[in-house]
Amino acid sequence: MTAPADWAEQILSCKDDENLTQILSDQEESIKIYKKATDQLTAFNDFSTARFTQIQRHLETHTKLIKEIKNDLDAAFLKIRVLKQHCQERHPAEHEKALERYPPRVVEDD
Repeated sequence: MTAPADWAEQILSCKDDENLTQILSDQEESIKIYKKATDQLTAFNDFSTARFTQIQRHLETHTKLIKEIKNDLDAAFLKIRVLKQHCQERHPAEHEKALERYPPRVVEDD
């Protein structure tokens, strides 16, 4: 005999109405608990979805800003390099004196 059939046989063999009433009561209580848990999980999922959407927009805005700042910095450093090269070509002696007095910093990449 299979487990469900065995269980059904045991339930049907219970002639006591009090036992059957208790089983039905327990089942109804279980359904209430599961429905409440489902409602809570649904509310949490809705909240999480709304919060994720909000944070995603915020992150996209910041990412765009960081990319713009990087492009601005790249353009500024390019202009500085061009100016340094131009000064070196026009005034090599003064450029050497400036490098001796203010040596370039060594920046380590991470």
